[in-house]
Amino acid sequence: MKKASTLFRVLRGAYLGSLLLGVLLLLLGGLFQSFTPSSASASPLRQTGGNGFVYVAKFKLPITPISAQYYDRVISAAENDGANALVVELDTPGGLVDSMQAMVQRTLASTVPVLIYVSPPGAMSASAGVFIVYSGHVAAMAPNTSIGSSEVILNAGGDSSTGGTPESGDTAAERRKVTNLLVTQIRNLADQHNRNADFGEKAVRESANIGAQAALDQHVVDIVAASVPDLLKQADERVVHMAGGTDATLKTAGAEIKTLDLTFGEDLLLLITNPSVAFVLISLGTLGLTWEFINPGSVFPGVVGAIFLLTGFLALGTLPVNWAGAVFMLLAFVLFIADVFMPSHGILTAGGIVSLVIGGLMLVNTSQAPGLPGVSPFVVAGTATGLGGFFFYAIYKVVKSRNMRPTTGLENLVGSIGHTRTDLAPEGMVFVEGELWQAKTLDGSIPSGAPVRVLAANGLTLLVTPEDGNITRKM
Repeated sequence: MKKASTLFRVLRGAYLGSLLLGVLLLLLGGLFQSFTPSSASASPLRQTGGNGFVYVAKFKLPITPISAQYYDRVISAAENDGANALVVELDTPGGLVDSMQAMVQRTLASTVPVLIYVSPPGAMSASAGVFIVYSGHVAAMAPNTSIGSSEVILNAGGDSSTGGTPESGDTAAERRKVTNLLVTQIRNLADQHNRNADFGEKAVRESANIGAQAALDQHVVDIVAASVPDLLKQADERVVHMAGGTDATLKTAGAEIKTLDLTFGEDLLLLITNPSVAFVLISLGTLGLTWEFINPGSVFPGVVGAIFLLTGFLALGTLPVNWAGAVFMLLAFVLFIADVFMPSHGILTAGGIVSLVIGGLMLVNTSQAPGLPGVSPFVVAGTATGLGGFFFYAIYKVVKSRNMRPTTGLENLVGSIGHTRTDLAPEGMVFVEGELWQAKTLDGSIPSGAPVRVLAANGLTLLVTPEDGNITRKM
């Protein structure tokens, strides 16, 4: 039917527009979030010499499963390639405890000395990053850097609502349990590498933090170095404790410095697992499946939507998800779809926009990973505006099509203007909407070539009346 095809074209255009908007938001979310990784310098440092080489890897990332895989890869590369040591230039706001544990275990198991270097000036090693520093065979900081603030943050539950004290209730018990476990771990790491265990405990219990020089004075780190070559010079001939209880003497002075960059795959995975990008992918994926549901057989939107949706779920698998936010997002699309088929005239779509905004802002539980950014409010607002505009426009066209008179069949000819091709006395032929029709008039006779208006259809015969008084009365 004509109105169905018109609606299909309108919805298709709106869908493609929303798709383009979503891709733009995806790119913006990846570019402007601090989560987005930066690869190692395009001009790697070089220090020539005949004393082997040292790998340098930049870790300017939150601690997540993907960044932990990158950390494992660079240590494995240093081991497999026979590097004298690996320097990790660390700048992290923290992240997930499970990923931090994996990184600590990988450092302790390394057969190559790992030098954790909080760098460049202005960098920090916060929250879970403190454990990474304490696990390093050598811990170093650049001037004007900081370390600390590792207090456990849990998603508050019923304690505040029930009026319980901070030392009562399940949430407080869970906090104490996790805190005590982490305190034990940080003290064990400190004892293994002869570092300040008391500061590590204060960082976990009280969110204590200090700068580079204070960290050196208090034996939190071993070296304060202005650059990687300076670090390697100061670390040379230092004896470090390796896996299995063995000791190793560092040979870093005069070693060639080689950089290890993020691979394209790692860059892509880190981009996808940006919470803002994950939100856009899930939104676009659900929109694509919605389009396929409304217009079965369109195929392309459904395929693209499924790919985007699965990719978004992949990202959520690496993030601390607040499932209440996910439910709000699901509710939003249920309301969007329902509004297309129900005579609510946009009310459900308005509710869907509100639900989508709430779901986006709640989607990532940042309290479980201090330092990990949530979904950008600007990305949430842009996505909600784009999807809301798409469904409002779709509803407008649906309502408009419902109010249109039929565009096919004889009913569509009622009210149309045509011309007689023969005299109607009272029957003859008329030309209406590009076709010849058998016609009849009840107003006497109408001469050939006169304009007529269609009043009704009786079978395949049209009932017409003269349009401008061209009528001849019977005698």
